[in-house]
Amino acid sequence: MCEAYEYLKSSKNLTTKDLETLQKKTFYGKEKKSLAYIIGIMNMIFHGIDSPNIIHTNTLSENISDIQEKDRYNVVLFLDKGVSTKKIWYYQLNPGRNLGKTNPLNENDLAEFIELQKTKADSLNSWTVKVADINTETCDLSVKNPNKKDEAVLREPVEILDEISELDEQSVEILKSVRELL
Repeated sequence: MCEAYEYLKSSKNLTTKDLETLQKKTFYGKEKKSLAYIIGIMNMIFHGIDSPNIIHTNTLSENISDIQEKDRYNVVLFLDKGVSTKKIWYYQLNPGRNLGKTNPLNENDLAEFIELQKTKADSLNSWTVKVADINTETCDLSVKNPNKKDEAVLREPVEILDEISELDEQSVEILKSVRELL
């Protein structure tokens, strides 16, 4: 959608009304997965679509026969590749809480992203990677935030299992003590 938006925006001299239609009435999407939904919205904002029309829903739960013919569209896009990408700007969303149905993403959660994406500035939650620094064999883009050094080191699974066993043994002893009191 973002590439289509860029193509349509730059392909003609659009009037203010055309730009408004392009921004608000042209692109729509639906996404079930929370992370993909957030990434989709952020990507659209990043590419200049101020009010993304993406709904957080499961399209498989919808009955296709309920969609009227006037609301159905076939889209075919042919995009010309422009200047090659020199660097990639990353943003790590940190809302400071677990997101879910009862605690959804809100406008305040995206405020920093919206500001930073205008200039693609680096911050505690954003950084830039040169394409030349990406491993050409794997093309792995799953970069860790280099600005976050204070992440907890994960324990080994064996260590966790040992602790669970120890806690289980303590629980058994406590239950014995409680039963003796009865």
